[in-house]
Amino acid sequence: MFAADKYLTPFLNPLGLGLILGLLALLLVRFGRKRAGLGLLLVTLIGLYAASTPFVAGWLAGILERQYPPVAVVASPTADVIVLLGGATAGALPPRQDPDLNEHADRLMHAADLYKAGKSKFIIASGGNWRHPGSDHSEAQDMRDVLMRFGVPSEAILMEPNSRDTNENAAFSATLMQQQHFATALLVTSGTHMPRSMAVFRHAGLDVTASATDIIDAGTVDWLPLDWLPDPGALVHTSEALRELIGTAYYRLRGWA
Repeated sequence: MFAADKYLTPFLNPLGLGLILGLLALLLVRFGRKRAGLGLLLVTLIGLYAASTPFVAGWLAGILERQYPPVAVVASPTADVIVLLGGATAGALPPRQDPDLNEHADRLMHAADLYKAGKSKFIIASGGNWRHPGSDHSEAQDMRDVLMRFGVPSEAILMEPNSRDTNENAAFSATLMQQQHFATALLVTSGTHMPRSMAVFRHAGLDVTASATDIIDAGTVDWLPLDWLPDPGALVHTSEALRELIGTAYYRLRGWA
């Protein structure tokens, strides 16, 4: 089921779905259904255009991010541990000399800021290595290395190196928290990912408080012409928001949230 989830998800985002619909449109034209094929192709292009605009990306992201608005570090409560979810790094695989940080690296910085502000004495770095099963180097290790560069001592970082998705993040973090006798946690992940994460962690019986970061909808998108021009970054953000909306529904169907 894990493999099906990871390999099917890319075809549910705007680009993957657009490729499938575009191919179907060409097949319709090829087999004599020219009007239906051209109509489907037009709808596909309009959909891809809309998904690639900052306006649509911000609107969809905002639906998720407003459920758990970010809180300033100074105003955050204290907890027994900070649980940091993976998704912010790519492994230090040759020829890379260091972990590669992506646009979700705000998660790492935010967790380090919470630690240095005294909000907890420990951080759980939760993330496995599902992309490169032949390597024993986990994302948790990459996160630990980056956190140490941000000033977090190694003895304060507990690694959970086995999880492959959000459901396993919660299950394995719960086990580690029980072993360490931690009762409360600050949950750090991106704003769009937070609703699904909070649902899963609470379903696992954990007392977690949302500490969202990596916010897409910063209130700057409006009906201005620039916000309706196609942008590659906006297509990525739209895809992430749709993935979370679909993922939340899927997790509820599976009884994980």
